[in-house]
Amino acid sequence: MQDVFVSSQELAGFLSKVLAKANVPKKIYTPIVAGIVETSLRGVDSHGVRLMPMYLADFESGKVNANPKFSFAKTGASSGVLDADHGPGITAGTLAMEKAVALAKKTGIGAVCVKNSTHFAAASIYGLVAARNGMIGLVLSQTDPLVIPYGGRRAFLGTNPICFTAPCANGEPFCFDMATSIVARNTVRSYGERGKMLEPGWAVDTKGNPTVDPAKAVAFLPFGGHKGYGLALVVEILCACLCGMPFGPNVKNKKQEDPDTRWGYGQFFLAINPEKFAGSASFQKNLTALLKALRNEPAADGVEKVRVAGDIQNETFRKRAKEGIPLSQADFENVRAIAKKYKIRCPV
Repeated sequence: MQDVFVSSQELAGFLSKVLAKANVPKKIYTPIVAGIVETSLRGVDSHGVRLMPMYLADFESGKVNANPKFSFAKTGASSGVLDADHGPGITAGTLAMEKAVALAKKTGIGAVCVKNSTHFAAASIYGLVAARNGMIGLVLSQTDPLVIPYGGRRAFLGTNPICFTAPCANGEPFCFDMATSIVARNTVRSYGERGKMLEPGWAVDTKGNPTVDPAKAVAFLPFGGHKGYGLALVVEILCACLCGMPFGPNVKNKKQEDPDTRWGYGQFFLAINPEKFAGSASFQKNLTALLKALRNEPAADGVEKVRVAGDIQNETFRKRAKEGIPLSQADFENVRAIAKKYKIRCPV
């Protein structure tokens, strides 16, 4: 089956109607819809529309609070803590970065810890919130223990993503977003749904043996050996220890059988205001020149051109904004099933 295409407007309208019927308040689901649609437009399909069945199931089971009471406490001139009340991570993350940006506008730096949060899709969603407000952004999150520590035998840390963003003079922010594992869990799931085998060295099975079969992959390796492991540990320190949340194997996740156990992660959001340093105009001009110089570097044999982080996603965004978002067979079937279950017209 070839990919089926859906426009971002049709997808946003459909998801909004579905979440409303799932009894999720508009103020809660609006950021979810925006984040998922934007991520799909940017071509990060592992963290886009394919997550909707999971999110709906988590709302239905109560693992994620569909109507949380967010509580924000400003703890200093440049710091604050947001209790997400086990609500959707996308909504909590958007609010947290907005709070960090507001702090940074006044003092130059805004740092917000989030506790009792849940899966927040792509970290770039929140980094781009900072960049579009003229700020440098840093976003970190712990996840379920899925990654083997360097030299270890079993999963301990999460895939622990890191996202760094910065505003550019040309209007398209710099955006570097990565998991500290060699591969993200949702990428493995996406490979399985598309019938693709994993790359060697990405994952191990239940016995700790290397596997390329997505169905057998239960734990992943850190990228770059001890270097990725070290970065994952930095993320865990800032998201667990600093935010007052459990670490590693103690993280409460949706796989736990106790129906009263709610999913809970710690997350960290930082906004830096360039105006308080070199000045916003100077910073953006200098960064734009830096990235242009890199893109103009001679490419190696067999390589089309030198790119920087975010270029491919920006190119994909422009293409999909015109042509629509392609749905894999699995995503197409999920959308059709959701439409039938909630009695909403299917957009494809």
